[in-house]
Amino acid sequence: MPEQQLDVLGDVRGLDVVELGCGTAYFSAWLARRGARPIGVDVTPAQLESARRCQDRFGITFPLVEADAGDVPLPLGQLRPGHLRMRRQLVVRPGPLGT
Repeated sequence: MPEQQLDVLGDVRGLDVVELGCGTAYFSAWLARRGARPIGVDVTPAQLESARRCQDRFGITFPLVEADAGDVPLPLGQLRPGHLRMRRQLVVRPGPLGT
């Protein structure tokens, strides 16, 4: 069932989202198209390269960070964790990171 019908996530416009273990960053791209400001984090360079190719192909850009999810080099202290789908952990909050 499409998210538009379920409306589980609600309005994501303006939210900072860090997708830990993003892989090809498909979900981050989905969020970016809906107005969120995602950052994809993955430990695997090949996955991030695939994510970059997808960004180029579809004209969607957002930061991709090579890091272990347990040691993310971002100011996550003010973010609240949210599990939005199985095997995917996101941290979200309104406003820019670092404020």
